[in-house]
Amino acid sequence: MHLLPDTLEAGSAYPLGATFDGLGVNFAVYSANAEKIELCVYDDSGRRELKRYVLPEWTDEVWHGYLPDAQPGLSYGYRAYGRYAPEEGHRFNPNKLLLDPYAKAMTGELRWTDAMYGYQVKSAREDLSFDRRDNALTMPKGVVTDSHFDWSRDVRPNTPWSETVIYEAHVKGLTKLFDEVQPSERGTFAALGNPKVIDHLKRLGVTALELLPIQSYTQDRFLQEKGLRNYWGYNTLNFFTPERSFFATDSHNELRRSISPSPCGGDRGHSRRRLQSHLRGVRAGADAVVARARQCELLPAGKRSATLLDQRHGDREHAEPDQGAGDPDGGGSRCATGRRASGSTGSVSISG
Repeated sequence: MHLLPDTLEAGSAYPLGATFDGLGVNFAVYSANAEKIELCVYDDSGRRELKRYVLPEWTDEVWHGYLPDAQPGLSYGYRAYGRYAPEEGHRFNPNKLLLDPYAKAMTGELRWTDAMYGYQVKSAREDLSFDRRDNALTMPKGVVTDSHFDWSRDVRPNTPWSETVIYEAHVKGLTKLFDEVQPSERGTFAALGNPKVIDHLKRLGVTALELLPIQSYTQDRFLQEKGLRNYWGYNTLNFFTPERSFFATDSHNELRRSISPSPCGGDRGHSRRRLQSHLRGVRAGADAVVARARQCELLPAGKRSATLLDQRHGDREHAEPDQGAGDPDGGGSRCATGRRASGSTGSVSISG
């Protein structure tokens, strides 16, 4: 890593997140009410803080700064300063390291301790109290990525809605028990482009693959204490960070390769990870339920406000042991195929 400068340059308010431009990284994060935002830079392990910077500019309610010579792989987080007035909806606590909501990758795991809360969990004042403990060691950090990827050969699917067959599947469940996929790739993004998986979808007449949540999600504290894991993923931690347990490799491009067209206009030499090439323009989408974003249980039951969402999801929150779910079809998908005339509510396009 290059020697870190003492201060940040002004940078730009757009785009949000950490953006590598070849010469450095621009950091931009939205906050209409913060009085100051600090960027905390960490070593490769994400455990030792190397430098702390005040974001120097505030434009259109976006705090931003530019770190010259910074490279992809840099670990970082934010600290937000401002009023702590729970009765008015303000809960700024700079003792708590925050994850960039626009981070494209993460390092570390969220480990549940009482220090993760902005208030003192056992205080008689409940969520009106203020917790001064630092949570950096138990908080995941964002990681700067190089987002360049050649999508120039991507072609928008033109399948009429009247002929569209949408197959909704869980990334892990779709291929975890699929014997014709090599064991190291079963239940991962890499398996989505496997020819055998694609042949299976084609036999069913599928024209669109809708994936259940693929963004990073957290494990509830009460599940961890019981040795269980959230299987379905409707407990989002970060919307722009793919779930790490779905990766077969360390490559951040694994999902992109699985759904992208062949770079040569055909399949030769690239047949294993080319979902669009094999399935002749299949649509790929992902289920994103914004109202179920994780809020780390910041408020006790009965004290939640409109700005802090309840993460309990009713009948779709199911705990599963850490193992693949399967079905007799061999694909292990959560839902069977079905013909629909329009897209699924809450879906977002990730290809085409």
